[in-house]
Amino acid sequence: MIHPRRLKGTPTNLTRYYMVGDYYTKGADEHSQWGGAIAAELGLNGKVDPSTFQALLDGKVDEQKLGRRRGESKIQHHPGWDFAVNAPKSVSIMALVAGDERVIAAHEKAVSVALSYLEEHATLRHRVDGNITHETTGRLIYARFTEHASRELDPHLHTHVVIMNMTNRGDGTPMSSLETRAMFSEQMVAGQVYRNDLAHRLKELGYGIDYDPRKGLFEIGDVPKELIKHMSQRAEQIEAHARENGLAGQAARRMSFYQTRGPKEKLALDALHGRWSARLGVHQDAIEGVQEAARAEGGAPPWYRTRHRCARHALWPAPGGGARGGQ
Repeated sequence: MIHPRRLKGTPTNLTRYYMVGDYYTKGADEHSQWGGAIAAELGLNGKVDPSTFQALLDGKVDEQKLGRRRGESKIQHHPGWDFAVNAPKSVSIMALVAGDERVIAAHEKAVSVALSYLEEHATLRHRVDGNITHETTGRLIYARFTEHASRELDPHLHTHVVIMNMTNRGDGTPMSSLETRAMFSEQMVAGQVYRNDLAHRLKELGYGIDYDPRKGLFEIGDVPKELIKHMSQRAEQIEAHARENGLAGQAARRMSFYQTRGPKEKLALDALHGRWSARLGVHQDAIEGVQEAARAEGGAPPWYRTRHRCARHALWPAPGGGARGGQ
């Protein structure tokens, strides 16, 4: 799922939130990364630098300062948007609780594919003869921050994509404010692009995939549904509040999200990993079995994986000489 939101707050506070962490202390393997066509042209690669990140949030790039001067006050600039990409809960469990780092890598690559799609819809907004016009540029600059926990400190693999409020027509041309309406309208498609790519990569790693064709969602096969629910305290809080208050739809769920936020509990990521392992309880053997089966099938040659999938889906002869399938 991709959930975009408009950033609020000062560049200083936003920088601290994304660089340090708000409700737990980030670990060394929760990396940050620059992205987008403009970032590459500015020489921004690899880990996000806090000072550069803060300057871009403030609309400062090279010798240019973006924003609008209102009266005699200083120039005001909206910093940007956060397009958060969230992995399915079973993916978070196998990546962060079972410790399969290959799953984290698959998530990162799928995020990149979805962002490439979103970047195609980047648009600039400018005035021509007093009228606001829009022009597709297909050029962004963003900072990615991958995190491993939810606010309720459940395992939650997700990537915050902070898209800066700037774009331009080409390398070296002046920056303009970014118009995101086209990107917001494409968020559902971008989310499906992410899930499709992630599911494909997980299958290549040997994991089975259980699809929900009605919703376009999936979970990793054989991860117990009871465990998924147990590791989803935050989602349960939001759903319960929405039901109790008769709230429906994405906007209403957003109200439940903010109204159910509890006090923050600051913990180190290593401590969280220990807590998650303890919460596996009776499901530990099942999770180990899922991981072992994936590693066995993912390490096999492609012809064996294809044959083995057919065997797992029970394609045996049916009475009357035909073939039937079952699971």
